[in-house]
Amino acid sequence: MIDALKQEIFQFIYMGGVTFPAPEILMVKNDEPPRNAPISLQNRTPLGFYLRHTLIHSLLDAVFESENPDLEDKGYVTKYKSLPEQNSYEIAVKEAYRVLTMLRNVITHNKSQLGWVDGRLVCSYEKIDKKKKKKIPIHLDITMKGLSILYGIALMRAKLKGEVDLYHQIMVTAMYNTAFGCVAEFKDEYRDSSGKELGAVCLKRPICWVRRYRVETPQFVIQADKLRFTVYDLPESELILGGVEYLFTLDGCEYLVPGELLGDDGSISKADLACWKIINKIIVQPFRR
Repeated sequence: MIDALKQEIFQFIYMGGVTFPAPEILMVKNDEPPRNAPISLQNRTPLGFYLRHTLIHSLLDAVFESENPDLEDKGYVTKYKSLPEQNSYEIAVKEAYRVLTMLRNVITHNKSQLGWVDGRLVCSYEKIDKKKKKKIPIHLDITMKGLSILYGIALMRAKLKGEVDLYHQIMVTAMYNTAFGCVAEFKDEYRDSSGKELGAVCLKRPICWVRRYRVETPQFVIQADKLRFTVYDLPESELILGGVEYLFTLDGCEYLVPGELLGDDGSISKADLACWKIINKIIVQPFRR
């Protein structure tokens, strides 16, 4: 039943055309100009804010319950605490769920406290805990851009099943980094009870996730224990938002390597290359119109 619910939510979201950020893939081959190939999660006309948020949060909730049926009748704090946090990707997903859950609770119980101020979604009030006879500060200040990125993470996580390859982990982590920077204030009930602030994540090197120039069948040479690529030079106008990545097959295996993680000479060791074997097809397989 949970899987059926997930499918229905997906279908309703796509029919309504929920918009959310995701890496835009520009296919590059030899000396041809880039071809725009947006991934299949891109959509069209947005739904209303309350319905959109409720649907996306319910979808993520259903994903976690389908993966761990013991969570089905548990509260949100129990679900949050059960989520893994062994690497930056898992932390990004977990903290995205935390923000979306906090906002879901405000929408459900205190929607009058929400407001838009100069493109930012804000709320600030004190929740009365009758059992503990105390006031709990609830604060949120996030840009619409940041919230939209969290929606993108939620929907991408819903599509990622089983083992997640390093490429998708890094893209989701980079997305969360951007969203985290859009949060000016965050205080929820869990922070009050545990003292835990909203978690941050880190990457070894900055990743430009907004627009990816994907070089198909790139030229490379094998030198001892390394592969050295012919580096694709980004257009000058894309140096801030754009990143390069290399999609290729070697010895029957398909790899997708972010250019940001190559050495200064465009090389990567064979040992490190094994980490970039493709497992998932969410961003890897673009939707072609």
